[in-house]
Amino acid sequence: MVTTNGIGVEYTNGQDGQSITLSSGSPNVTLNIALQGNPVPYRRLDMTYSISCDHGDANPFNTHGVQTAGPFTRSMDVNPGKLTNSLTYTYDYNGGGYFHINYVFSIALSPDYSIEVTLIGSMYDDNSPPHLQTRYALPPFKVPIGATHSGRTVMENANAYHNGPAIFTFSVVNNKQTG
Repeated sequence: MVTTNGIGVEYTNGQDGQSITLSSGSPNVTLNIALQGNPVPYRRLDMTYSISCDHGDANPFNTHGVQTAGPFTRSMDVNPGKLTNSLTYTYDYNGGGYFHINYVFSIALSPDYSIEVTLIGSMYDDNSPPHLQTRYALPPFKVPIGATHSGRTVMENANAYHNGPAIFTFSVVNNKQTG
């Protein structure tokens, strides 16, 4: 914080309130100030996730077999200025043309600085336009400060087309934001 006090300019270290006064009689002041990281309410959800998926229909002209993707790592920040955040990961079986799955992570900062996480997976065929085949919603869960939560979802569609099973595994950690 910077204020003028009639004699010069006063700087205040926002971490501990220590004042530093510059004036014409003392224009140069050297002071070592211990810089701190972001305070506790500045949280980061670090995520690792991967998928193993099959396309099991009886059409001999389609690509078959288990395919995997990942592991991937991503981070999302939440803090008093940004209470919510979200990330979408899209998995395309065989690079597209068969089916795809959108996984949406939504997070919210709780008053106790835990992070509430919601995960929704939606499987679509790749017709034009794509049609929703199935959806999976994991019940919301909270990740306390410093804690890890791991989970797994399985989605499969066996209506007109057989897609899946798609096994999505993830691990999330509630860490302090840096920088």
